[in-house]
Amino acid sequence: MLDQLGSAGTYYPWGEAKGNTNPQDTWSYATYWRDSLTGLDYANNRYYSNQYGRFMTPDPYQGTSGGSGDADNPQSWNRYAYTVGDPVNWNDPDGEFYQPPQQPPNQPLPPIVNSNPGGSPNPGGTTKNHNSAPPPPPPCNPTRNPRIANNLTFVEKNYQAAVGVAAQQSVPVSWILGWAGVESGQIIKDANGNTIGNFWGQLPQAQSGDNNFFGLVGGPWQGQVPCPNAVTNSQGGTFACFNSFSGSATAALSGVYGNALRIDAAAGQSANAAFYEVADLGYFSNPVAYGQLVQSTVNQVATLLDCFLGGGY
Repeated sequence: MLDQLGSAGTYYPWGEAKGNTNPQDTWSYATYWRDSLTGLDYANNRYYSNQYGRFMTPDPYQGTSGGSGDADNPQSWNRYAYTVGDPVNWNDPDGEFYQPPQQPPNQPLPPIVNSNPGGSPNPGGTTKNHNSAPPPPPPCNPTRNPRIANNLTFVEKNYQAAVGVAAQQSVPVSWILGWAGVESGQIIKDANGNTIGNFWGQLPQAQSGDNNFFGLVGGPWQGQVPCPNAVTNSQGGTFACFNSFSGSATAALSGVYGNALRIDAAAGQSANAAFYEVADLGYFSNPVAYGQLVQSTVNQVATLLDCFLGGGY
């Protein structure tokens, strides 16, 4: 892969490093800055995931000529795509316009002016110098807090699955993600024993292919599958396993728990009230504490979703 850094043979076409792990916190694939905290590549206007081969937020430029929404180029309609699906022949230095690589390898990087493939300037565009200092931190996590970084990744990774389940089950997306955060989160402490926070999705039963994000034990549960890595809880019960986040969520929302949440959602009840009822039905021994915990986590999810969906990753 040849980019403006002259990194021929260093990366696969979508930006994954060949061979040894790519250095973090340095200029990387396609003139992007690879961030060690998120593992994402910073492209001035948004972040790019070399694992997914796509940007994490929609194209902020929606011009009808040369931008997303170009009627003459249906590939541009996907506002998350990197270089309209052709990373070999194009790059996108600023996360707004795809263009042919312009700088020979092993040369200092020039300032790049936002432009479309036809050369017309971006209205209101600015000149950006890629030899400057590292980019600012993501707006959704300005302090680079590791807990927020983990939980933001959890929300981004599972958002689409939660949307699908929410539509089928008639419960809010934030309830599904918040409930999953509570049940799959691991309390992490620093070297001095001080609590850093709850890191969603980090418990063993939510990882290693088991995909249990809701603390479901025993079975049979709807969609349950054999466990590749059986995990037991403190009472000796074995966590159920599923094929995906969606499978785990659908199972959790089956039966009396799902019925209670659907009724409460339709009635406009708070997450606190709804999950008090779930706990009271046998899900957790302390309904008051459980309702408050899920409500707090749902509030955190809502904040992250507002920023993530607003293009502030």
